Amino acid sequence: MQTVISQIRQSNVQKLFVETSVSPKSMQKLSKETNLPIKATLYTDSLGATGSTGATYYDMMRWNLTQIYQGLAAS
Repeated sequence: MQTVISQIRQSNVQKLFVETSVSPKSMQKLSKETNLPIKATLYTDSLGATGSTGATYYDMMRWNLTQIYQGLAAS
């Protein structure tokens, strides 16, 4: 975790995104340690549940791209 925090501090990272398929605890800790906001949760290793925003591959990609765009565009 210290290596990641150090790398973030040396980079121009301004926002964080968390994956739906993993526990958000480490990203929440990273957010707290770096004072960077978690802008959205993204689908990465799997689709979402039926009826969710990531239920199909197309829906997942649309969700992720929208979240990334909005997250990076926000001040």
